[in-house]
Amino acid sequence: MIKKEINKYFTLLSLYLAQSIPMSFFSTVVPVIMRMENYSLESIGYLQLIKLPWIIKFLWAPLVDKSCSSTRQYRKWILVSEVFYALVIFSIGFLNLETNFTTIIVLMVIAFMASATHDIATDAFAILILKERERSLGNSMQSAGNFIGALVGSGVLLIIYHYWGWKYLLFALAAFVFVVLIPVSLYPTKEKKHLEKSRKNISPLEFVWFFKQPKIGGHLVLLFLFYSGLIGILTM
Repeated sequence: MIKKEINKYFTLLSLYLAQSIPMSFFSTVVPVIMRMENYSLESIGYLQLIKLPWIIKFLWAPLVDKSCSSTRQYRKWILVSEVFYALVIFSIGFLNLETNFTTIIVLMVIAFMASATHDIATDAFAILILKERERSLGNSMQSAGNFIGALVGSGVLLIIYHYWGWKYLLFALAAFVFVVLIPVSLYPTKEKKHLEKSRKNISPLEFVWFFKQPKIGGHLVLLFLFYSGLIGILTM
């Protein structure tokens, strides 16, 4: 029983590390690198656009949840989004920041979209595999993963950059994402449906209805401000 619980927590910790370390590198270390290379403040300012997917991820979160009703289905979302995340990071390693700046920005935005989707699926996956009494410690794994990721991604990787350079550091980041997906790949899941809901495909009208619910405007503003502030603080 204890081994099973440890496996749960370790799996969740690895998932949050997989998303947070590369994110922290792109949003914190890359601006430092650009400043060291005498990029204009305007260019550094444009880099902040990469955070947009995390601020607006609530727009497609209902689509992810609608398509899943079991831990196995959420795991598929996690694996697909993180593999795509790693491949985008790997491809960025082939590009030069000075000559391919616009392309790199676009790829970073795509990478952050994959990471945000991974986060949506991981949060739901955590709720399904954790018992009620385990969720407080599970939340601690989330916080630990995010803050360890910020520490490593913004501090340790900046030091490593001076030794490895842009290309090999990006390759290592992509490899890291693949490696930390091993625990969730091996985690036992069931096809059994955990959520009682219809399997019909979501329609555009249902999507519009979601945003027409009473008081939804206030909730959306809260989500926008919460993630804007959180991401802003973590990348200062």
